[in-house]
Amino acid sequence: MRIRNKYIIELDYEYDHESLLELYNRHECTPYKHQVTGKELGFSHCYTEYLFNEPVVQKIIADFSYLDLRFEFGEHCKSTGFTLCESRMAPDLTITPHIDYARSACLTFPLTFPQVVQFYDGDDVVYEYQYQHQTAVLGNIGSIKHGVTYAPDIRRQFQLDIFNTWDEISEIISNKALDKYNL
Repeated sequence: MRIRNKYIIELDYEYDHESLLELYNRHECTPYKHQVTGKELGFSHCYTEYLFNEPVVQKIIADFSYLDLRFEFGEHCKSTGFTLCESRMAPDLTITPHIDYARSACLTFPLTFPQVVQFYDGDDVVYEYQYQHQTAVLGNIGSIKHGVTYAPDIRRQFQLDIFNTWDEISEIISNKALDKYNL
């Protein structure tokens, strides 16, 4: 573990970067729209049973099962549980600061670099994290406002949603025998 704070926990976990990137060739991402206005928000996602059943996705889920993180999948989740994400932002199409009330946290596997996410207190950025290398990152997105400002580069990542609270996640990370992945 390199970084651990109230915003993110960076994990030393080696994942199959190329197999995850290859998923973009087999699965179509659809534009994500604002739930109220219907306006496209600058990113697309894929959430299908076919994606969930991909061997690389099943391996990641199995690898993290020992942590007792609550992943939820199925019809009731709609667009939460897991997702392949791609951001093609424009200055007026960004991921505006928000809190994800449908999930507590996210386990992110960045596939393109660099990527940045900002965490906010009110309207002020209080922490900025840059994904600079291939490592899994737990993000506290269910209780802290976060967003992504404009960047010209395509941003790709695979995400697993977690439904434990951030306090539970921190306790799990502290109490488990975490030498399995150098956590």
